[in-house]
Amino acid sequence: MQGFELSKRQILALAAIGGICLIGLGIGMSRVGRHAALGDEDILASKENNSGVEIINSSSQASVVVHVAGCVKNPNVYVMNPGDRVIDAINKAGGAKADADLDALNLAEPLKDGEKIYVPPKGEMTVSGQTAQTSKTSAYNNGPLVVNINTAGPEELDRLPGVGPATAQKIIEYRNQIGRFTSIEQLEEVRGIGPKKLEQMRPFVRL
Repeated sequence: MQGFELSKRQILALAAIGGICLIGLGIGMSRVGRHAALGDEDILASKENNSGVEIINSSSQASVVVHVAGCVKNPNVYVMNPGDRVIDAINKAGGAKADADLDALNLAEPLKDGEKIYVPPKGEMTVSGQTAQTSKTSAYNNGPLVVNINTAGPEELDRLPGVGPATAQKIIEYRNQIGRFTSIEQLEEVRGIGPKKLEQMRPFVRL
């Protein structure tokens, strides 16, 4: 009986120890589960944050839309990548034609959204001793060089055919006197501009 009672006590002790171990294991598993759940939430939050950063980056690197015209094989409106240059836009338009005057352009100039790139033919009318340059403006795209005579400064006016620094200054002085031009023909009222010179300027000016 004595041996049996000791064995029974041992069994009860072992059972008690086993129960304690099971309880401890259950508590440990519960904690692990909570940590795992928190870890998943952290990972999900991290992914969401990363997604937000990517969206911001993609918007900051929006596409650049330009109009390529003139002596190119496929003149059209093209979507370019940020950082692309004038030469990239010309190449996307199929490349320049044989009679294109690429020396008139700054092929390394970065593109700007909404700009027009005009590739002039060789021998086109010169402006102030230089071939008409690319017109790049988001406000209006009406030719190789279009100047708003109501807002242009002396440097812009000086680029017009037949207009030098002196005439450009006279245009500005006359504009200040009348407030603003209401018609292109009013340029004839500027000293030094006659009908012949006005016809040279007409394709390149606007109100």
